[in-house]
Amino acid sequence: MTESVLASSLWTTSFLATMLGAAVTAVLGAASACRAGEQRTNLALLSDAATWERLPVAKTGNGQPLPSWARMLAGELPRSTAAFL
Repeated sequence: MTESVLASSLWTTSFLATMLGAAVTAVLGAASACRAGEQRTNLALLSDAATWERLPVAKTGNGQPLPSWARMLAGELPRSTAAFL
């Protein structure tokens, strides 16, 4: 039983790390494209209050200051952002 819990925990951690890596790669790719003048994206950096309004209700920590990556992704990916937090 302990092995299945450990395997499940490792899979969840690996999955979340992969998803966060993909989101960061997408944001960084968009930023470099903007610098090169190829394409412009509209990923606004929301305020903490606006970000909390878009995220699902938190069990703990609601209303605390958020990292900039969360404030940028919450408008487009609110549930994924909440999962990473």
